[in-house]
Amino acid sequence: GHSPPTSMMVWRVINQTLPLILASLIAQTSTLYAETSFASSSQLNMVAMQEQYQQRMIHLRQRSNCAQLHGTDQLCHPVSWKRTDRLLFLRPRKVGSTSMVRFITNGLGLCNNHCEPGTGRCSDCLYTYNCSSCPLHEVLKQCVDCPHSNLYTLHTIFNIMNIKYRHLNYTPPGSFYGIAVFRDPFTRFVSFFSYVRSVCQYRNATSEEAKEISRTLPIYWLLRMPALAIDAVCRGDARAYLQLDGRPLQNEQSRMLLRPPALGNLTEVQCTRALDRLKRNFSVIMATEQIEDMLPILHYLFGRRSPEGWLLPLRSSGATQRTRITELDKTKQQLLQDEGLRQLVERLSSCDVRLHAQARALGQRQLDTLAHVAQVDRNESESELSKLSTIYSANNIPYGNLWTT
Repeated sequence: GHSPPTSMMVWRVINQTLPLILASLIAQTSTLYAETSFASSSQLNMVAMQEQYQQRMIHLRQRSNCAQLHGTDQLCHPVSWKRTDRLLFLRPRKVGSTSMVRFITNGLGLCNNHCEPGTGRCSDCLYTYNCSSCPLHEVLKQCVDCPHSNLYTLHTIFNIMNIKYRHLNYTPPGSFYGIAVFRDPFTRFVSFFSYVRSVCQYRNATSEEAKEISRTLPIYWLLRMPALAIDAVCRGDARAYLQLDGRPLQNEQSRMLLRPPALGNLTEVQCTRALDRLKRNFSVIMATEQIEDMLPILHYLFGRRSPEGWLLPLRSSGATQRTRITELDKTKQQLLQDEGLRQLVERLSSCDVRLHAQARALGQRQLDTLAHVAQVDRNESESELSKLSTIYSANNIPYGNLWTT
């Protein structure tokens, strides 16, 4: 075989060729460099990239007027991700959460990394950009993408992970950025009721059949009900169901904010505490009907950026598209028109009514504050990334390197 070149030989070749390459590149792209204030050497210099990244983040902070968000933990500027940071998603049932999970994973490119940093338990609805694979323990192989965990559980898991990171000498400690979505309790109840009705045809399934069906349908939501409640659901009697087994749905969204989750009827003190925790534990707050408008804000705040600080495009589009058979359920449409049923549900879930109203108001504040600056950032980033793509191509550097942040 050939002897490996010595460091002196390599250095001599670099000294001979690099000036010629740089001179040629600068001559060909002088206008482009003037517009972007980049030089070829800085493209290859991570220190310069980091400085540009920090300047971009400072610029985005200064551009936003955050006064409307004072008094809450709502974010007003993009996150500079650390390995120890996590995106926390509080996921009540039937609020559009499946669409949100798909946006977080398919659009933003985050994941549940159950094996990092080795806590020995599922990471639940905590998301990270460190999506490295690893051999999973048998227990962790049973983890699901994002169960309906309450805020107390998610905080506990996050704190355990940070203790592990501290033992591994990671500093500074991680931060969590919470996302919360809440829904009008009446439309949520009707959606839940119709969704469970969709598996009535499988109510007599064997345990093995049920296990397979549960991969795509909520069969256990039905089978775990009392027999009379199952009958009420399958014949479409929503009032009878509420009397027989409706308590778990009553103020369920508010209960997920309490620590520990409250049982029984919520008191005024507990409801007030839940409303206060909504403002103090989440970076982005919205009502279900605001999800589509809020996705560009989520991209702006949490999206992956190039080493220079430009917002990279979503990994996939249409991440929230979903069709369910309940949309064709005639009973569902009839229930939505039942004003008496609405009044009953709102009386049983009065705290959730207030929670939904507050989430909607806080979400609108965030939209009013960030919608324009998020659009400007996307436009600027698209333009600059196009220029960077040209420069990287001229240097034979894969454009995909922009994704390694």
